[in-house]
Amino acid sequence: MQPGDQHLVFVNRDDEQHSVQVTVNADDVVFERTVDLAADERRQFTLEIDKPGTYTVSVSVDENSTETSSINFDDYDVQEGIDVFVEISDGRPDIYWQE
Repeated sequence: MQPGDQHLVFVNRDDEQHSVQVTVNADDVVFERTVDLAADERRQFTLEIDKPGTYTVSVSVDENSTETSSINFDDYDVQEGIDVFVEISDGRPDIYWQE
């Protein structure tokens, strides 16, 4: 990971396609997208987070299952980068992150 890189990684663990809508915001929306993920597909997008703060990640799968999580990006996370994962399993989203 290059310094300052933040990624949003979609992972579909199911054996069927899902439509996944994700919004990441703090004061303003920093990422908003709907992605159609094939079975067992993984896709990565760049997040452009340039200031520390608490960011809310909201996910909807097939307009049914939803999940919301708050992630605190501190100075280290902004400078060194972080990956936020949206993993779909059994049609339900799970949100987690790693530095």
